[in-house]
Amino acid sequence: MGYKPVFVKSTWEKLDSLLESGKIDCIWGRFVMNGRLDNYVWAGPYLKSPVVLCTRADSNLQTLNDMKNMTVATFVNSYTESYFLGETDEEAPDIKALYTYSSLDDAFAAFNKGYADAVAGHKNGLEQYTNSTPEDYHYMTSPLYVAQLGVAFPPSSDTSVANALDAVFDAMYEDGFM
Repeated sequence: MGYKPVFVKSTWEKLDSLLESGKIDCIWGRFVMNGRLDNYVWAGPYLKSPVVLCTRADSNLQTLNDMKNMTVATFVNSYTESYFLGETDEEAPDIKALYTYSSLDDAFAAFNKGYADAVAGHKNGLEQYTNSTPEDYHYMTSPLYVAQLGVAFPPSSDTSVANALDAVFDAMYEDGFM
């Protein structure tokens, strides 16, 4: 597209204010479109990512009904947090408690220390923590939901860049590069 990206590291809590202030042009990085279509101008989805629950290998977790007495760890201001708080999906399962942490690293560490019965997140993100010892972990068979990841631009922005990025995504899918 002729752009050279400049990456800005930030916390989830600051993303919207950085976007609104013009300090960043877009939010791109595990940013979920589900339930936010009217909040931004979007390019994407460029990836559909199952959001799952990971437990210890000896867990009997199979279905959403098995979650009633579970404590779940995830990261703060994430779509997964909103999901469990019932803000994005009225069908979200009942759980005993939700613990939120500043990052998935912290949520997974808390889970491994026994502070939570399960950790929730994008499966490919969680696999970074479980791939070295997969025998120690168990994933719920069905995803909680499938997140559609996109690139968010300010709601008042011109749609031409988002549309051009969508065209690049389409070309990448067609040639298998995506």
